[in-house]
Amino acid sequence: MEEYYFPEEPRYFETSVSSDCHFVVKGDFLIFYSQFIAPSMKLVSKRLGYLQERSEKAGNKLPEPMVIKFPESVFVGENWHENFLETMEKMKNLSINQLHANPYIHLSLLDYQDGSSFTVWIISEDEIYIIPQVRASVASMTRILAYIFEKIREGDMIQYVPSEAT
Repeated sequence: MEEYYFPEEPRYFETSVSSDCHFVVKGDFLIFYSQFIAPSMKLVSKRLGYLQERSEKAGNKLPEPMVIKFPESVFVGENWHENFLETMEKMKNLSINQLHANPYIHLSLLDYQDGSSFTVWIISEDEIYIIPQVRASVASMTRILAYIFEKIREGDMIQYVPSEAT
């Protein structure tokens, strides 16, 4: 068995990553891989796995809302309604019908790529509810979630818990 000697040199890397995931690495690629690529792959796998699992469990049940929970209040301030709507209107291949916009947001979304449709509710400062309609694909939901995470803010997908009627 051969033994390899690696001299103890300072390990570093410099990198630049564009918004469409093109990157350039100068220096120790293994550090870049372990600190950036591997954690990113785990995050993507977790999110896609969550959506796929929901799709497989769906069967003939009524659709269950997706809930995005942000670590801090996002929907606050005087113009948050307009800012959110302007951002969402910039998403390609998506039609938005605004049903209500003050004091909460209620939207209907139609994805032109595959005909999927969703209802969106923002009724608190730190959550978005996305409710799949009659036709809604995992691919479309993934596109919408990715857009929200990129353009609005990163958040966590949490389990929807219906409120108890009193």
